[in-house]
Amino acid sequence: MSNFNRQALYRNKGIGNGKAKYANEELKKVNPNVKVEAISEMINKDNVDELVSNFGVIVDAMDDFPTRYLLNKSAMTKKIS
Repeated sequence: MSNFNRQALYRNKGIGNGKAKYANEELKKVNPNVKVEAISEMINKDNVDELVSNFGVIVDAMDDFPTRYLLNKSAMTKKIS
């Protein structure tokens, strides 16, 4: 609830559900033709490259700068938008 005002996809009914899964469901309501893979896993230096290896676009919605930098470095190395 502390950052609920910054969560554009979320509604009260989503409280208590995993953010990734809930966002996936809401995005499909907006556009049922979009392909979204929701990943509910913590990113760290040991798994970041594997997590992003099959993607052409990454949407970063994290609020943790060290993890953002880690994700960005991997995306740049792999030339992912």
